[in-house]
Amino acid sequence: MIITLKLGGDIIKKPESSLFADLKRTSTQHSVILVHGGGDEVTEIADKLGKKQKFIVSPGGIRSRYTDEETVKIYTMVMCGKNNKELVAALERENIQALGLSGLDGGLVRAERKKQLISVEDGRKRIIDGGFTGQIRKINGNLLSAILKDGYIPVVAPVALGEEFEFLNVDSDRAAAYVAGELKADTIVFLTDVSGVYMESKLIREMKIGEAESMMKKVGFGMEKKLMACVEAVRMGVGTGLPEASCRHRSRAGCVGLGCRRQGVRGLYGGLWCGSSRTLQPTSRLGRQGPGGSLDNKPSLTLQSCQVTISREAQRNLSKRSRSRVSFEQWSRSERVCHQARQEIHW
Repeated sequence: MIITLKLGGDIIKKPESSLFADLKRTSTQHSVILVHGGGDEVTEIADKLGKKQKFIVSPGGIRSRYTDEETVKIYTMVMCGKNNKELVAALERENIQALGLSGLDGGLVRAERKKQLISVEDGRKRIIDGGFTGQIRKINGNLLSAILKDGYIPVVAPVALGEEFEFLNVDSDRAAAYVAGELKADTIVFLTDVSGVYMESKLIREMKIGEAESMMKKVGFGMEKKLMACVEAVRMGVGTGLPEASCRHRSRAGCVGLGCRRQGVRGLYGGLWCGSSRTLQPTSRLGRQGPGGSLDNKPSLTLQSCQVTISREAQRNLSKRSRSRVSFEQWSRSERVCHQARQEIHW
């Protein structure tokens, strides 16, 4: 089983040892790829260097960093030289074999430099120079497969190589989706410091692909790109053919969040679960034929959230030793609680 894991910047700054313990257990049975972010760190260091960062909003409501020539140098320095290596060192401290690299290494992530960007300012659209922002075109899946075969966890920084061999800023969530899509990963998981997508202070439990796309304009900065990445991952076939029963990997925390699979979304660890399982379902459930019938290839996305295992408040009261006992691989040990959660959200 191939699992692509996207770590947010806040998790990188304050990595939880129990998370790495989970990773260690999981990596003994499955191939794991890490893609990390860390945009806040880029902004912080850029400010210290006297380079004020500019952010733009697209007509689709996606907020992103405007990357000029000076910014892309700072971005590359922080992502590749600081965030990536700190994460690799943290993994190695837990005796996890990790190999840090960026999209530049071995042409891992090739991208096309955007010529122009459309920015919405004061309600008006403006066409501006594309700067050093890239649209991902190719992932070197052979390189990742070779690293995984040798027993290492690839840790990928979201910097791409352009057509003229320039450094390009690519969104880390979408980079994770493309990596998962290239390898036809069974699952992609987005770990964040929030418990899911909220609208008007309510945690969204379910939505379709079209609803997810329209909601991108309404959710907070950062979450809109995760929704986009979930949709892209499903459309690239992440998790195609994965039996639903084999998706039972959860962390020891409250398991609250979002994710997506071909027919539904799973809650996970304050993050997004994107497994896109294409399990045959009875016609009465999803309009598909039952076992032995045909499968509609049109992707549909359902976002759901649930809470299983133990709450974060209870987790804080547990000893370090107790916390370490509940991991991705211990879903079956809390089957009774999880079964109840699955019933509540119709898994």
